[in-house]
Amino acid sequence: GAAALLEALAQRAGASRLRLLGLNWNVLGRRGTSALAAAAKAGALDVLEELWLRKCQLSDEDGAALFEALAQRSRSSLRALLLDDNRLGSGTAGAVVAALQKGMLPALGES
Repeated sequence: GAAALLEALAQRAGASRLRLLGLNWNVLGRRGTSALAAAAKAGALDVLEELWLRKCQLSDEDGAALFEALAQRSRSSLRALLLDDNRLGSGTAGAVVAALQKGMLPALGES
């Protein structure tokens, strides 16, 4: 399901014109989260403006890994990241703070 889609997206780094990726209510699991992080690291999400991950049962470790991957791309266009109703905690919060302090994710929160 979602993991296979994300793995394919990771292989299209630089070719994706995807602006919104809505994965709400999909249980991504470790495989899906790893594929999403790989896509981010590869630059496949550089033009992505909105990432919807509501109720995906993301763990704190998943959230931290995802933010660490997103923060590696200074060209990120991500403005909105929806993470409601997941199991995120201090690990994710620390990764968010570290990314923002480094000036990564420059568009996050812009309208």
